[in-house]
Order: sequence, then C-alpha cells, then structure tokens
Amino acid sequence: MRIKDKTIGYSAMRSILMFLVLFVAMALNAADVTVDGISYDYSSESTLTVVRGAYSGDVVIPDEVVINGKIYVVTAIGPNAFEHMDITSVNIPPHVTSIGDYAFHWCDNLREIDLPNSVTTIGSSAFFELRHLARVNMGDGVTTLGEYAFANCIELTDLHLSESLTTIGRWAFRSCWMLPAVTIPNTVKQVRFSAFADCQRLKTVTIDNASTYIGDAAFENCPMLSFVDLGNSVDSIGRSAFLSDTSLVELHLSDSLVFIGLQAFGECSNLTNVVIPDKVRTIGVAAFHKCYELAEVVLGKSVEVLDESTFYNCVNLTHITLPDSLKTIGDYAFLYCYKLKDLRIPDAVTQIGYAAFAACRSLEEVILPQSLTMIGEEAFIACSSMKKLTIQEHVISVGNKSFYQCDSLSTVICKATTPPQFVQEPSFPYELATLYVPSQSLEDYMSHNGWQQFHQIYGVKFTIPGDVNGDGEVNIADANSVIDIIINGGGGGHGHAPDDDDGTLVGDINGDGEVNIADINAIINMILTQD
Repeated sequence: MRIKDKTIGYSAMRSILMFLVLFVAMALNAADVTVDGISYDYSSESTLTVVRGAYSGDVVIPDEVVINGKIYVVTAIGPNAFEHMDITSVNIPPHVTSIGDYAFHWCDNLREIDLPNSVTTIGSSAFFELRHLARVNMGDGVTTLGEYAFANCIELTDLHLSESLTTIGRWAFRSCWMLPAVTIPNTVKQVRFSAFADCQRLKTVTIDNASTYIGDAAFENCPMLSFVDLGNSVDSIGRSAFLSDTSLVELHLSDSLVFIGLQAFGECSNLTNVVIPDKVRTIGVAAFHKCYELAEVVLGKSVEVLDESTFYNCVNLTHITLPDSLKTIGDYAFLYCYKLKDLRIPDAVTQIGYAAFAACRSLEEVILPQSLTMIGEEAFIACSSMKKLTIQEHVISVGNKSFYQCDSLSTVICKATTPPQFVQEPSFPYELATLYVPSQSLEDYMSHNGWQQFHQIYGVKFTIPGDVNGDGEVNIADANSVIDIIINGGGGGHGHAPDDDDGTLVGDINGDGEVNIADINAIINMILTQD
C-alpha cells in the first residue's frame, strides 16, 4: 500500500499528541484512592496528592481525608490533575504546598483562583490558557512561578502576586491581554524571558526595590504600556525587554542600573525623554532605535560605549548630553537624528563608527575629540547644516565619504601637524570651505594629494592645552613658565599675563580665570598622563 501524503496538519497533530499525553497520564497516574469524588495518591504515610479523576462543576478539596479510619492531610495538587476538566470553581485547602505542571490547564470555565499562603510552588503551565480566568490571588507563600504558569489567560484583569515570590518564570503571564497593571513585589529578583510579553492592555509596571534583573523580552509588545518605574535595585535590562511598547511616555530607570541590552527600548515611539543613571556603562545595540518622539537624552557619568544604532532613527532627538567617560560611539549610533543640533563629543572618545552621525542634518558645528585618531567611513555624511568642523591634532586618517553632502561646511580647522591620510575620498566641499592648518605644516597640506583640493588653505598658530611657552610640547618648561607668570605677571600671588589669541589668559590651564598654583598642578598632571 502506497501512502500518497505523509503530511499531517499542525492542528491534527497537536490534537493527537494531546490525546496521547492525556491517555498516558491517565494510565500512569491511576489514583490510589477516590473519596467523595476526589482522587488521591498517597504521597507519604500521612499525606495525599490530588491526582487526575473525573471532575466537573464546583470542586471542594478537603483539608483532611479519612481513609480506613486514618486521617490524611492533602498537601499537593499533582500534574494534570484537572487538565481539560469542566470545573467552574475550586477550593484549595490550607495545607497544599505545591500545584503541579498543567494542573488546571484548559479549565476554560474557571474564573477565579484563591491560593492559600501554604502554596510555595506553582508548576509550569499550571493555569495555562484559562481563557475566562479574571481574578488571581496568589496568596503570600509562593516563591517559584513556573514558565507559562498563567500564559494566555486572556481575560485576567485582577492579579495579586505573592509577597514571597522570588522568580517570575519564562512566559508566565504572556498574552494576558486584559491585564491592566502589574506591581512586582520587592522579593522578586528576576523577571524572566517574555514573562509579560504581548499583554495588550497593560498600562503600568511598578517594580519595588529588590528586583535585579529584567529578562529578555520581559515586557515586549505591550502596546498600551505608558508608565514604567523600575525602582532602585534593577541592575540589568535584557534584550528587547520593552521593545515596541509604543505608548510608553514615562520611564524611571533604577539608580543601580549597569547594563541596558540590545533593543531594550527600541520602537518605543512615544517616549520623549530619557535619563540614564550614573552606573550604566554599556548601552546595547539599537537600545533606543526608532524612538521617534525622543527629544532629550541625558547619559550618566559612567557610560563608556554607545553600541551600534543606539539612537538610530530618533528623528526628533534635539539634545543629548554625552559624558566624559564615553570612549566609543558605534556604527549608525545617531543615524537619521535629523534634529540633533546641540552636541559636544567628549575628549575621551577614541572611535566614531561607520555613519555614526549620518544625516544629522541640523548639526551646525562639530568639534572632534582630542583622543580621536580615525574618522570613520561616512561618519558625518549628509550633515547638510554643518558650517564648522574642528579636527584635533591626533587624527591620522579620514574615512571615505565622511563629509560627503556636507554642503554648508565653510570652515574646516585641522590641528594635526602631520596631514591625516585620506581613506579613499572624504568628499569635503573643497570649493566652498576654507581650511585652517598649523602654520608650520602649511606646505605639507598644500602638497598633500587630498588636502590640496581645498581652494583656500591658511596656516595659523594653534595653542596646545598646557603648552604655555608655545614650543609645541607640554613639559616641565611649561610649569616653569607658569611659575614665572605667578611671580612676575602680577601682585598678590596671582599671575595676570596677557590674553592669548583666543582671549584666554596665558597660563590659566584650568580655566578658572586666574593663574596660580592650581595651574602648575594641572600641567604636572598633563605631563604624568601623557602617553
């Protein structure tokens, strides 16, 4: 006999498998004893576990059962005990400590659950797909909540979580569509993968001050979520934790936060401002990408890495405060931030990635950081409003098309004494912009195959911070020059040397408007920290 089609539809296969599972479960879990319509297995010499039987309507599980004159205490509800049963209510007695896997799975007519404080463990899928369940009082004894425990309870609106709960398992409340609010008790340490994902009506999330970890996709795709308060203990937010929460407008991050994962707040399209706490060091790939209404960001003082596409396509971002700790700005980090205008790149930044600021068409002036050695490919492409660019003395190469379509650029200041090499063609607007270079290097720039394309090139004297005597280096001679200014430049122990070309006081290294012992210390610190 030849079978023409060996393919069995998914629904049919699922039904067959469920039937087999139930059949095997019934065969393997035949009850030891049945009393008043409730089936039990002996779990010890004095305790019973409720097991699978024939149940319907209102079920009352007794606290104690007398069998052959001996009293047994009911302490557990076993796996699959009521699965697929047409029960409308269940009374769980006060000595039950555990509810097994799939115990009430698909009990569609069960509308309320009240657990006694004795229950400590709720197994995987214990209340999975109770489609008419509206209220859950978990009691205050549950410590462990298994995966899928209440998933797909699409009419659940009233939820009380146990005050002893430590872990909310994977998918525990996924697709509880009608759930309006969640308060995570201060005993919870982890909210695991996708725990509250796809809760379509969820509006507020409040986490008390104990949780330390928000897992991957924990609150992903909660389109009505508008308020999130992460308390003061959360130190890590996993990837996609709040991805596509399109109504989120108010976000309070934990002061203990250290890590924000990939796409953590991506596509939160109504979020308008973000303050990153001071302990955060890394902000992951695309963490805030496509937050279209995001206008202002304040980064904490410890952030070292803005990863790839961190603020990609934040089209209304106008202001961001970058901390002095920042070292890396990743590829596409600010791509299509059309309104970004006010920007200071800290001097500690050593890497600006591919197209990092591409199409930031409101940027008018860019001063590149002191530590930067290479300008990435297409780093500032299509920054059409940029008028002034300052390249610091340590830059050795300029990437391909890094300034292509920067058609408003009129002033380029390059302080490098050795002309930086061009990687292919940076595409400066050579005919429109004027190039200013160190006077001692003017001939080198004018003979360089790339830089010589500028129609106007001028040599000027640039002041190196700390180079008081103007010899092009910062060394002990500059400290001696400041001492001389203090002694001979004016009375009262404060120097009053003439202003430099840029209006600053010669010898005022720390910028406090005076020349004194603090400036000598500043020079000594520069010398000690030089490579």
